[in-house]
Amino acid sequence: MLAGCLGAVLAARSHRPAWAGLGLAVLALKPPLLIPVLVVLLCMRTWRTLATCLAAVSLVFVVTLPLVGWSTELEYAGFLVAVVGSHLDGAGAAGAAAWHGGISGMEAVNGLVAGYVGQQNVAVLDVLTVAGVAAVVARWVWIAWHVRPTVHDPRGRWVVVAGIAAAMLTDLHLYPQDCVLLLVALPLLTTSVTAEWRLPVVLGVAVFLDAAWLDQLPVTPHVFTWLLAGAFLWACAKAMRAGAPAGHIIHSRATVSAHP
Repeated sequence: MLAGCLGAVLAARSHRPAWAGLGLAVLALKPPLLIPVLVVLLCMRTWRTLATCLAAVSLVFVVTLPLVGWSTELEYAGFLVAVVGSHLDGAGAAGAAAWHGGISGMEAVNGLVAGYVGQQNVAVLDVLTVAGVAAVVARWVWIAWHVRPTVHDPRGRWVVVAGIAAAMLTDLHLYPQDCVLLLVALPLLTTSVTAEWRLPVVLGVAVFLDAAWLDQLPVTPHVFTWLLAGAFLWACAKAMRAGAPAGHIIHSRATVSAHP
């Protein structure tokens, strides 16, 4: 999945939206990660990438259907829905569930809330998780609607970076090992900062991944999620403050020079 996402970023920067969609299609291996990405693509209005991604996922489904049969596909879809439901009742804390697990051992908003209030406090867990996820989604969609995200200008790249953070923060099933997907943002970050800031950015991403490793300790401090939330807010702020693309700045200066 990491290779597919990195390939998608490189394809998008090379103006190959269809290839970017093919790279993102590998996220169908873990649907909770694919769904937020589809929302990001929709808000970005990158129709060719979105269409290619959906077409590739659909093709795999059609090709494998004769091998596994409808019953298996429906059973898997039902299991995914049941897993979401199990999170709403504290992964079985309020009764039988399709998936029993320690939510507090996960990352993202859901794991963070469970780590502090306890997954046995189902009502509080649900309210705070829904509120947190809604706040992240609303903030990102608002920015994406006002600043059209693209990997070809500074503001757009920051919006995409914020979108990657938002997709991870809203995932209900984000394990610490899944946090390696943060590396997808690295090519975007290194092209959005000046040369002297590139090494600190790389080191910063390494610190994030180290934090994800720390969160696998018996008492999960959720350092990664706190850092990810801060990075999300920072990227949103950069997207709103970043200037126009360099080409536009040069054009404006040329116009001023020509007409004093």
